[in-house]
Amino acid sequence: MFIDILKKYKPFHYALDIGTGSGCIAITLAIENIAESIDAIDKSSGALEVADYNVNQYNAKNIQLINQDFLIEPPDHCYDLIVCNPPYISTDQIINLDKEVLHEPICSLTDYGDGLAFYKKIINNIDVLISNSGIILLEIGDESQISYIVNELNTINIPYKIYKDLQGKNRIIEIK
Repeated sequence: MFIDILKKYKPFHYALDIGTGSGCIAITLAIENIAESIDAIDKSSGALEVADYNVNQYNAKNIQLINQDFLIEPPDHCYDLIVCNPPYISTDQIINLDKEVLHEPICSLTDYGDGLAFYKKIINNIDVLISNSGIILLEIGDESQISYIVNELNTINIPYKIYKDLQGKNRIIEIK
């Protein structure tokens, strides 16, 4: 869904993929010429090994894989584009997940709290992370997260747009 949204924009110079995991979003950004240079960060060295394999398999160019914990050490420079599908499932919701989802590493599913940690960190660092003409795309888990993000963005007067997924659920928020 990220890619469909981003295709309506001109190519971005410098993109950040937070929590890249297997690298699929970063690779698609590169292959589809959506971003010229991509920093793909993840705190898991195992995930970055998988991402490196996938980058090489798809011969994707201009992707820098970086072992970095965004919650501890967010980047200190601006990007034109930030994409993030964070671990947004709260710890009290983990026990209700389907077994198919639970084969994923637990740190890719939850922030071990309320599911808002990445959203809070991004919003609190928005001035440092995104250029004036840049955009941020975040995947969102549920309506309470949307309410939190929208309230915070309204407080600091930042425009946004919400996109629905194929099931009609609010799923992506675009922040400008």
